[in-house]
Amino acid sequence: MSIFRFPVEVLDSSGERLERVEAWVDTSASYTLVPGTLLESLGHTPGHHLQFTLADGSIIELGVSQLTLGIGDDTRVVSCVLGGDDAEPLLGATALEEFALGADPVNHTLIPLLLKLPSFIPESHELESHEPESHEPESHENEHN
Repeated sequence: MSIFRFPVEVLDSSGERLERVEAWVDTSASYTLVPGTLLESLGHTPGHHLQFTLADGSIIELGVSQLTLGIGDDTRVVSCVLGGDDAEPLLGATALEEFALGADPVNHTLIPLLLKLPSFIPESHELESHEPESHEPESHENEHN
């Protein structure tokens, strides 16, 4: 787990205005989280709700919005949780993946990553043909004759 602060920009729903926040880079958090009041002031509303497990094991349900986030010179559309008014902004793992960035905990910065794309090549795997087993009862007509 890596935790340090990094500047990110949250664009409003029209893409005309942005708000810069110092977000905690938290690679153990699935989603990015920004206080709901800030997101609502930028015109964002939840598109759906998800349940989340907190560090103490409790489960809460929060709204999630798709929004444009800026890191450096790049912008991406990411899923962002509308947190409580006193919530600290978090930059989570899914947003980092969208930007192809990783956390450098020693230097407290983000670094470019070469993402992995799993592949499956059917020709390299032999496919076996399996005949379905018959589940018909065996005939025992002449066993006692």
